[in-house]
Amino acid sequence: MIPRRQGFTLIEMLVALTLLTILVMVVFVSLNSVISATEMMRDLSRELRFRQILQENLFTNFSTVYADSACVVTEYQFLGENGETMLGPADSVSFCTSQPMSGPYALPGIFKVVSYEVGEVEEDGGDGSLAYDMDRDYLDRKPSVMLTITERPLVLSSLNEERDSGDYEALGTSRQVPVRSFDVLYYDIESEDWVEDWDSLETNRLPWAVWIRIDFPRSEAEYQGDLEAGIEFGETADLDVTIPLAAGMGVVDRFLDMNHLGTDLIDDPDGIFREQR
Repeated sequence: MIPRRQGFTLIEMLVALTLLTILVMVVFVSLNSVISATEMMRDLSRELRFRQILQENLFTNFSTVYADSACVVTEYQFLGENGETMLGPADSVSFCTSQPMSGPYALPGIFKVVSYEVGEVEEDGGDGSLAYDMDRDYLDRKPSVMLTITERPLVLSSLNEERDSGDYEALGTSRQVPVRSFDVLYYDIESEDWVEDWDSLETNRLPWAVWIRIDFPRSEAEYQGDLEAGIEFGETADLDVTIPLAAGMGVVDRFLDMNHLGTDLIDDPDGIFREQR
């Protein structure tokens, strides 16, 4: 009588282990592909939301820019400054708009001052001031700077002697969106070209339009993929908009406002107004 064999042979164990290893590798690769695809879709969804928020905010605020007719009142100053970080352009711009503050502070006749500034990522907001739909994993994977959008009620110093401006500052709101770069150009009718800086107190007029280019954060792998595809940084932008400024369109020369320029009529042979600032 032949005795029954107990257990498995070494070859059978090796074959079983090999099959198990192959099965685990297939499952791991499939799971990793699913995780990567999910992460990519989540990033695309997040950046689409950033694009929608920024586009609506930019068009709403820049299309309602407000300034005095001679552009000499400090509180109505339109100021655009050129900046740079290691990631790319990091410009800043501030101006007054005819749009009221949102929420309970939307009082008739009270304009607001809007500013766009690029800064470092804040660790904790707690008060809702951090970026829309932002998480630490996203920022760790994609080098970013923060585009801070601040809105506050306009304070005219000449009409606010009895109230501290800090009372109005507390009514302001601040929101942050992670970006890679923020580039703003201004159309100057005198040079018929786009310029990098603008100060309405110096030019005594507003630009005819602004050209805004925003790139969203990219991981190192995405950046290298762009380079391999022949896409150089700065050639294209994730958000590229041109917005005409209604208050500046058609204005070619400085408007001499006698009330603000302090012009006196000098009794000279030519009968010319002489400016005495």
